[in-house]
Amino acid sequence: MDKDIFSSFLEACVTGNLEAVKTMASNHSVLNAVDKGGMSPLHKACEGGHFNVVKYLLQNEHYILDPNILAQAATIARERGFDQIRSYITLYYIKYCRKSAC
Repeated sequence: MDKDIFSSFLEACVTGNLEAVKTMASNHSVLNAVDKGGMSPLHKACEGGHFNVVKYLLQNEHYILDPNILAQAATIARERGFDQIRSYITLYYIKYCRKSAC
């Protein structure tokens, strides 16, 4: 995976630039990558409170559900006061991970 593309993808998630996220997501590897600190694009979108980006990432057919990343993302959203995002991630986890044993 190209580090520059991943860096740009993370920046788009941080700033909530959904159009850029959609464009760069065609490189499917960026969806499930994590940076050196263990932060994923989902984490970055949660930090910024960008519900539309969170929703897009989770609903992307190439996104691989990782229960640890979902739990961390929900915690980030809760700590930042983004209850709508925390609730969405929690419901997503219950719907897809508990049933399928992610």
